[in-house]
Amino acid sequence: MDTALALVTHLDGFHEAAPRFSTPIKIIHGDHDRVTSHHQSLNFIANAGSTDKDCTIYEGLEHAMCRDGGNEKDEEVRLKINKERDEWYLARVNDKEE
Repeated sequence: MDTALALVTHLDGFHEAAPRFSTPIKIIHGDHDRVTSHHQSLNFIANAGSTDKDCTIYEGLEHAMCRDGGNEKDEEVRLKINKERDEWYLARVNDKEE
């Protein structure tokens, strides 16, 4: 609970600061998230100042998208999300190395 309280306390004004973000931004969000709104993620990414920004909304997924699932479908989704995230990071690391 301390983490959630710290986030809520320090996120005031976060969306207003979006235009000042200039670093690469990747947001991966489920549209059935009951903790945070995917609409806020879409709004943030639209207003972010970065020229390298992307937001993927996964239909039907909730907040804990990358948990180790107890079934094959959950595992498939988890691996897909992890792959997407890893490829995004690696593309930027590789760009810096060249």
